[in-house]
Parts: sequence; structure tokens; C-alpha cells
Amino acid sequence: MIDQARILVADDNPILLDCFKDILLEEKIFHISNFNNSHLLTHGVKEIIKKPGAAFEVVCCDQGDKAVGIIQTALTEKRPFTIAFLDMRMPPGPNGLWTAKKIRELDPYVEIVMVSAYSDYGPEEITSLVPPAHKLFYLKKPFQIREIYYLTHVLCSKWAYEQKLLCLNKNLEDKVTQRTKALDASEKRFRLLVENVIFGILIVHNDRIVFMGPDQGEISTSVLRSFKTGHFAPDDAEKVQKFYRHILTTGKSKEGLEIRFFPNGKGTTENMRWVHCKGSVIEYRGAPAVMIAMVDVTKVKEMEKVLHLREKMATLGDVAAGIAHEIRNPLSGINILTEGIRENFEHPENSEDIKQLLNEIQKASDKIESTVRRILDFSRPSQPHMKKIEIDKPIKEAIELSKTTLRKSNITFESHLSDNLSSLYIDGLLIEQVILNLVNNAADAMKKNDGHKIIRINTWQTDNDLYVSVSDSGAGVPEKFKEKVFDPFFTTKPDGSGIGLSFCQQVIANHNGTIELLPSDLGGAEFRLKLPLDKRILSR
Repeated sequence: MIDQARILVADDNPILLDCFKDILLEEKIFHISNFNNSHLLTHGVKEIIKKPGAAFEVVCCDQGDKAVGIIQTALTEKRPFTIAFLDMRMPPGPNGLWTAKKIRELDPYVEIVMVSAYSDYGPEEITSLVPPAHKLFYLKKPFQIREIYYLTHVLCSKWAYEQKLLCLNKNLEDKVTQRTKALDASEKRFRLLVENVIFGILIVHNDRIVFMGPDQGEISTSVLRSFKTGHFAPDDAEKVQKFYRHILTTGKSKEGLEIRFFPNGKGTTENMRWVHCKGSVIEYRGAPAVMIAMVDVTKVKEMEKVLHLREKMATLGDVAAGIAHEIRNPLSGINILTEGIRENFEHPENSEDIKQLLNEIQKASDKIESTVRRILDFSRPSQPHMKKIEIDKPIKEAIELSKTTLRKSNITFESHLSDNLSSLYIDGLLIEQVILNLVNNAADAMKKNDGHKIIRINTWQTDNDLYVSVSDSGAGVPEKFKEKVFDPFFTTKPDGSGIGLSFCQQVIANHNGTIELLPSDLGGAEFRLKLPLDKRILSR
């Protein structure tokens, strides 16, 4: 029910119009004498109706064409009527049926009540001419006072709720329209993106490619066709399957996948392409599907290969310079000593000097031999002889060998070896050399330290790996040297060979492990070894 619902009453009988006003506008105690009219049917001496106040605005007229004009004006003023009570016969003007049809054409929402004692048309015919049926009602004369009153209240409530529903429906339609426009705009943006990307896009649903982005040239087209025909490198076919299953399981690819493929199916190196893929799960026809974006990275791989070759050549140059430096100095000494021997041969009494010179030549020769031996050891390292042992054993032996040197250098040694570490397959002698090498490097790094000197060894393990760290309280490795410390023959020590850390890295790599340089909690450097617990390398 809304406040001040508007009621239109059209009847050629002025007494009946007054009756409607009296019934709907104010509280009354209706006596029979008030309604001495054949159109009203009363029971008893009086009819009492108590109303809370004027809830209606009642507008009356005596002709159908006037009723149509009133409805039209109300709609123009945006003050529509809720109910129109129409008499079927209103001479000399148009009848109620004509009036109802015109009103319905103007206002599809008004509730129409046809009031008549006699009608030239049946209800079915009227309903067909003035649809819809749920907004057309009949009131037969004579009627009761309460009948008018309660029918008006019910129809007003019905009209009010319908208006609320219309408002809600309009809001919903507006939202749907806005949403549709937004989706259309989003689709246009997505289509524009897909049609202009520099990489390929495809969607895989139920293990079938259901969408393939537009051709972006020969390379991208070949990539997409390779996904469809399966011309992958043999080693990468399983990777692609795992990549696809991982996306379906987790929702997206954690990391991208780089795979090799052959555009025309011929597995030749010249014909091979590299492609980088990333994917995520999307919804396709109500079911999960995988969208894969890919880009050809063949040129990047070729550039990386060239860069790697340049780095190897630069390293080879450093190695050659290091070898030349290590050998040139003793060779220069040998040349000088040889010249001295030649001069002393002219004086036989200087045989002792000749012997001393020959001893010096022998020392220089030994130094050259030692350098060559270290180079050979580095270039052709022996395969590790793996045995399942506890990591504590080679660590403790390395500590025992270095104790005396550390004590003389006033270095405090701390070891924190975890209990119950798992045994693993390692070459104990090689690991011992690695630890000893790292301890000696740490000791050398703290030679100029005035403060407290500490070397600390820690061990711990995770589910899959065992860790060993060697830390010191020295000055640490300068930032500009951090990327070079594992390069062969790189050294900052005047008497260093630059092979120690390279040797350590090679040994750990042969154990399928890694060695990493980190800042130490003690202020210096930390070298951290990671050795796998489940990997075993067979000795040769």
C-alpha cells in the first residue's frame, strides 16, 4: 500500500460517485438511509467501517472520454492512477469497454475494475479486448460497502508491490546492461590483445587444442603447430606433459618452461627452435581448461650461447695469463742461473757456486712441475670414489689437520656439528680437502685482522639435502670479486695460485652439490656446501 493512492471512478450516476467518495475518503457510520439506492446492497440497520484516515485520492467523472483525458494528464504529470472503476454503460458518451481499451493503451499498469448491473459483453470477451487478465476485475451491482472498501485496499497493495517489482527489475536490467557493456568492452580488449600479441596463445581442453591465436608470422605459427602435432625434442615431450598436468592441478605454472621443437618435424639442430611457455587454468564451456602463452626465444638462446662462449674465451685468457705468470717467473730465474753457471765454468775453482746454482735451477724446475701438476689435476680431476659415510668424519679430520696452524695464528675455532645427521655417499678424502681448503682460505683472510679471529663450521640437514658452512670474521669478499672467486687462476693473494676455490667447486659439482658464497654472521665470508642425500655417483 502506498500513501495517497489515486483512484479514478467513472460513472454516469452522481449518487454512486458520492458513494465511492464517502466509502474511501473518511471514516463513517453508514446507515441504510444514507444509501437508499438500488446499486447498493446492505445488510442490517447499519454498516460500520473504521478507516485510519484518508489513504486515497478519489477523482470522479461521469463520461468515458473524460476518464481517458484524466488518465492521460496524470501520466504527463507523472502521478499515475492506481485503480480505475469504470461503469459499463455511461450514456450519452462511449461505454466502459471503449474507455477501458483506451486507458489500457495509455497505462499498462493501472488496475481496471468494470462495474455494471447489465453488460452487452461477456467476461471472456472483455478480457480478450482489454488484456492482461490479471489486471482486469469485475464488480456486479448491487455491491456491498465492504466489498468496495476491501477491494480497493487489496488492489492498491497489489499495484504498489508490482511497482516495486518493476523498479527492482529496472535496476536489475540496468545492471545487466552495464555488465553486458563491460563484458563487451572487455571482450573487445581481449580480442584486440590476442590479435596483436607478439607471442602465441592456445587453449587446451580435455587434452585437445580448442583455440589457437592468430598467426603471428612463420615462427609463432610453427610453435602452435608443434603443440598440435607434437614435434618436440624427445627429451622435452615428457616435460610438456608434466607442465600441462601441473597447471591443471595447481591452477598455474609456477615457473615458465623452455622446450625445443622442430617446426617441420625434422629433428636437426639447424631446424630446432626454442620456445618459452607459461600457463594458467581458465574456464572453457563450464569446465577447466589450460591457456598457454608462448614466445619464441631461439634468438635469445643463440645470444646466450655466444655470450657463454665469450665468457669461456675470457676465462681461457685468464687461465693462460695465470699459467704464463706461474711459469715465466721460474723460467726467468733458470735463464739467469744458467748464465751464471756458464760464467762459473770458466773458473773451475767455483764448483761450489755451480752446485748451488744447479740446486736453485732444480727448485725453479720443481715449481714449474708443481704448477703443471696442479693445472693437470684441475683440468682432469679424478672421479670421486663414493662411499656411504657420515659427513662428520672428513670434517673432523680437516679440523685436526688445521688446528696447529690456527692456534699459532691466534684463531678461535668453533664447530657446531648437528647430531643424528644422515649418512650419505661422498668421497671422504675429496670432501676433507675441500673443508681444509676453505679453512685455510678463511685463515688467510684474517691475517691482517686486529680483533678477535673466529672460524666456525656448521652442519645441518633438510629432507633432501645436507649442508656444511665455513664462516670467518674477516673482512669478507669485496663486491667486485664475488662473481670471480670460483674462476680458475683468479686470486688476490700475492703467492696464491687461484686454483683452490675452483677445485672446491669442481669437487662439490661432481657430488651433484653446490657451493655458494654468502655474507657471514661473523662479519666475513661464508662458504656454504649443499650435498644431496639421495644422489650417488658411481666411482670409475
